[in-house]
Amino acid sequence: MKDATACKQCRERKKKCVPWSAGQACRQCHRRKVQCTHARHSTPNPPPPLRSPQHLISDPSIKNPRLTLPDEVVEVLVEHYIHYIHDRPHSVFHLPSLRAAVRDKALKTGLLYAILSFGCRFYPDPEIRSLAQCFLDESKRCLHLDLEDICLENIQTCILLTNLSSASLQSTSEALYNGIAIRMAEILRITVSDPSDSIILRETKRRVWWSLFMADRWCSAGRNLPRKMDDFNRAVDLPMDDDVFYHLEIGQETFDGPRGSGLWAFSSILAGFFAPIQDLNRQIVAEDLPETDIDEAISILAQQLQSWNENLPDHIRLNEQNLLLHSRKELGGSFVALHLGYHHYSTLLYFQHLDVDRPSSLSKTYAARCKYHATSSSKLIKLSRDIPGCKAVYAGVGHLAVISSSVLLHTLLFGPEEELVDTRARLNSNFEALIELQQYWPSLRLTVNRLTTFQHAFRYRTELQKYKLDKWMVRFLLNHHLPMNEDEHIGSTVSSPSDLIGLDGHPSHNESFVERARVVHDAIATFMQ
Repeated sequence: MKDATACKQCRERKKKCVPWSAGQACRQCHRRKVQCTHARHSTPNPPPPLRSPQHLISDPSIKNPRLTLPDEVVEVLVEHYIHYIHDRPHSVFHLPSLRAAVRDKALKTGLLYAILSFGCRFYPDPEIRSLAQCFLDESKRCLHLDLEDICLENIQTCILLTNLSSASLQSTSEALYNGIAIRMAEILRITVSDPSDSIILRETKRRVWWSLFMADRWCSAGRNLPRKMDDFNRAVDLPMDDDVFYHLEIGQETFDGPRGSGLWAFSSILAGFFAPIQDLNRQIVAEDLPETDIDEAISILAQQLQSWNENLPDHIRLNEQNLLLHSRKELGGSFVALHLGYHHYSTLLYFQHLDVDRPSSLSKTYAARCKYHATSSSKLIKLSRDIPGCKAVYAGVGHLAVISSSVLLHTLLFGPEEELVDTRARLNSNFEALIELQQYWPSLRLTVNRLTTFQHAFRYRTELQKYKLDKWMVRFLLNHHLPMNEDEHIGSTVSSPSDLIGLDGHPSHNESFVERARVVHDAIATFMQ
């Protein structure tokens, strides 16, 4: 008979047993503070002595940065994660249960490190902020050691690592962890109702699945990869009202009240529109579609998006009163993320009609809608920064702000004079938000560079007002992880404003445009400095 390698406690609980080292308690027992049969001593191994962040930074051999921070600091970092990140790009925890698990040190180590990698970015102490990458690396290391434990916590860890990798522009890792999480969820069959699950566990699984659904759409767009999850191919209930869920008591088994539909439910529905919008933009570039077919496809998606917005309950509609209401419930950031998604998807849908050469009779209408949604995104980002508890500072906002800014640039270059003052203010507001975002996500500098590349590509083109949807433009709009090269843009360019002089000695374009081009260039140059 083969000797047992797992400790007695792990065998009884049917958990994977991973010792720290010979003669020490395994990770499960160490985390639960119980006697481990692997330990040589009769009492649980004491944790290593507390060490300061400075030791961690100077000593690369440290493998457990969690142990370098006091418990009260760890809890603050977790609160920063909850306040700034959770319920935006993902919603995977029952928050009271998460807080209790952190206090009781009952959370898987890799999952805790991923949370801390998010949370420390918003901590005032720069030494602790500098630990973000270390926590991310340690989270990956712990997950890799524990990868064969197919459980909900490891799926949650993969989702957080997917988002962290995306924020760090590590698109290969993003796709890898997203794929692992989806496979784990399929193996666990989290979409299948289990009568033995408590109401909290059942709802958490549901939110994890919808978080995977959203992440799959964002991840596949970023690197132009095939999606792993089909659109609504499974009968998975939408999440319950967020406020109701977070007021369920820890350990509560059942719930007989109305579930309702909250922000995350409507975010889940909204995410279903992203894939068709991606596919349509790609199809227009790859195939010679008749203009009538394009108009019909846009009309159908436009009606679906408008219907989604019109059917929102009164308390979820976008207005300042509702924003304040959700802020008081500590759901302000989630409320902002929901409506930012709506305006972003709408901007992507109508963007191609900024090209004035499109033959469609609806081009002017759709171009106006594109500008409306891009401006609304800018207004909402600014409003979220002005109202406490509503800041949109998750990394994905960087790409949204860049796309919004590209539409505002169109107005500055080609729009009517009466719109210029307000548009310039909106563009500056976007720049301010991008500058703040880079404090938390330094890699966003590369995302911002995409806007500069975009502006350069259209600054002195001999065929002006050509916001033509081609492969280069689709990459700019959708493939946020792929590099942009203005030289790849098909079409002739000129090198300076003076090159806009025609062969007859007169400006090939009016002086007003040349001046606007200079203003736009100077504004972006100042921003980049």
